[in-house]
Amino acid sequence: MGSFLIAGISKMGDSIESLTLEERIKIQTRKPKTGNPQSSQPRKRANKNRPREMSSKRPVRDPAPVRASKRFVDPRFDNIYGEFNEKDFKQNYDFVDKMKQRDIDKLKKAAKKEKDKERQKQIKEVLKRTSDRERELEKVRALRQKAALEKVKVAEALALGKPARFKTKAETKISDLVDKFGTLKEKGKLLSYMKKKNKKSSLQSGIVVRGT
Repeated sequence: MGSFLIAGISKMGDSIESLTLEERIKIQTRKPKTGNPQSSQPRKRANKNRPREMSSKRPVRDPAPVRASKRFVDPRFDNIYGEFNEKDFKQNYDFVDKMKQRDIDKLKKAAKKEKDKERQKQIKEVLKRTSDRERELEKVRALRQKAALEKVKVAEALALGKPARFKTKAETKISDLVDKFGTLKEKGKLLSYMKKKNKKSSLQSGIVVRGT
């Protein structure tokens, strides 16, 4: 490109040496026009019946916006919602247990007032399922509370520099039975529980004897 510019300057009778530095820079940075300036204009058809000439290249489309997919979060297992506090949960939802107890009381009254034997039987079945479910939940709560107390005792022993002792499964089972018997004794249901337990064990032993 520089040779063409120098040739043009020599034709005009000027000399490169006679130009200033600024003029030389302008000549070097000047870009010659290339291509057909009319190529961007739409071509005219020589005959109106002739099909229009179009480029075979497909125009590049703008990329579609990326939409973030919705993330469903379960607050029970997500750390951003904090850790589960059973004490706070029980305080906040204590009214649910009261509602359940009211429902149990209503079922008991309805079973006493009902004259139809079949209807009374259905009410008693619902009452039994509801009571059994509540007893199981209470049992689970008691076990959790006991496990939490054991953890506190172990943590206190470690903090004092004492060796921490963890209970075996057998020791835990015996401790749970002792607590269960104590609770039944307080409610006056220990004797009936032991009768049912003995009856069940005798039936099981009788089945084993007949099978031998």
